[in-house]
Amino acid sequence: SIGVNSMQAESGKLRQPGAFAFTAAEIAREGANGIDQSGFENCWFEAAMSALAQLPRGQRLIASMIKYGEDKSYIIRFPGDGKEYVCRNSDLRAVGLANTAKWASLLEYAQTQKFPNNKGAEGTAGDQSRLEVGMACITGRPAEIITPRNVSITELASFIGGAVRSQNPITCGTYDENSIGSLPRLVFGSHAYTIIGF
Repeated sequence: SIGVNSMQAESGKLRQPGAFAFTAAEIAREGANGIDQSGFENCWFEAAMSALAQLPRGQRLIASMIKYGEDKSYIIRFPGDGKEYVCRNSDLRAVGLANTAKWASLLEYAQTQKFPNNKGAEGTAGDQSRLEVGMACITGRPAEIITPRNVSITELASFIGGAVRSQNPITCGTYDENSIGSLPRLVFGSHAYTIIGF
């Protein structure tokens, strides 16, 4: 029924509660270009969302997370979460979310509800990377994490290259400005990025 509801949603003929609001084709059309980080410090989630938006499998997964709700609302549900987040256009405006893509704003709104002020973004015990938590949140599966200072260059290259070749979503984070030290400033410190090629 996913395909039927998605096609009906895309044609605009069906906007009834429970119907899918976006198709994988719509997600693919905007892709990562539909995501704009706002004033929320949630690059860890947005990088994961961007990684999924670039992959066919990820586009289908994103499309399956957003349905129409009652009274022009949307229902967002992360895989394996068990909780539904209800959002209206007025909610997006109230919190200042205006991604280029509507689906990206809806997912980001749900993320801010699930992790208000990033509470819980380091896992329930506070011992996880936000990158790990963000990827697990949006995929519904545990994320594998690797830390450059704990592996060789060869192991790191193999990990990144393998993820890119197999079209698995992959993100990375930079060390803070103090850790970067005198190295050239190629990227912002303490920030998350999506790896799109290697």
